Amino acid sequence: MPIVLKEFQGRPVLLYNQQNRSENPMRSVEFTNSTGLTLEGGPVTVLEEASYVGEAMLDTLKPDEERLVPYAVELSVHVLDNVESTSEKVHRVVIRKGQLRTHYLHTRLTTYHFNNKSEREYVVYLEHPREGAEWKLHFTPEPKEITESFWRFRFNVAAKQVTHFTVRQRQTLHSSFALCDVNNQQLGLWLEQKFLDAKTEKALRLIVELRGQVAAAEGCLQYLEKERGVIHAEEKRIRENLQALGDRPSEKDLRERLIKSLNVQEDRLEQIAQEIRAKTKERDELREKMNQALAKLDYEAEV
Repeated sequence: MPIVLKEFQGRPVLLYNQQNRSENPMRSVEFTNSTGLTLEGGPVTVLEEASYVGEAMLDTLKPDEERLVPYAVELSVHVLDNVESTSEKVHRVVIRKGQLRTHYLHTRLTTYHFNNKSEREYVVYLEHPREGAEWKLHFTPEPKEITESFWRFRFNVAAKQVTHFTVRQRQTLHSSFALCDVNNQQLGLWLEQKFLDAKTEKALRLIVELRGQVAAAEGCLQYLEKERGVIHAEEKRIRENLQALGDRPSEKDLRERLIKSLNVQEDRLEQIAQEIRAKTKERDELREKMNQALAKLDYEAEV
């Protein structure tokens, strides 16, 4: 077993990671391998002023590498945290490829309260989770170190006091709206929030108008299809009645009336077919005109 009889650089600190222990920080050694040798990983016994204070596990360390080595819970320091999330107003609007996209900031403030009940001042390392690259620090002191999973901040905690440390994060979020579905109410809201300039407003009003005309044409087509279905059902009833009639003179008048009614129904069906073709063509032309207007619309502005 190799034994290294050399001093190393280090100092006692506190390490707080809410995921590991939410109420208290860990007493740790800010360890620097200043021995000039590679230290293999293994157990570490920690003494303070010749008194045993805890044990830890040390990973393999190359010369001059630094590591925080936790070894015991510091019960004299109690930690509480408070998280607030807010969404700020839209700051950017982009219209492209038939969609309006609003960009806004989502902010999260996490305030840590370190209640140090001891007579001793501590240096604290706070590990705050990094939840993704989209989150950025904002109005927060620069971290001492950035790891794959955490921002690591260093600050002092005074004796017999409560020390506050706030981490402000924000990310840009967006909401998308299909302009082919926009209505006057939605357009009015965007204008009230000053999302659009006069030229874009005019273009969107045309799109809203065309959308209304397309909806009216589709409503007319639905009505015609419903009417055609009713006529088909009525013709079926008339034909069944005709088949039930015999050749008696008393049934002759009824037969003629049913045949006349059937002819009227057929004439209406032919007329409905013509109206459906015309209305379908009108709807498709309106849709194409609306799609062309959407394709031409390109807008980007800070709000």
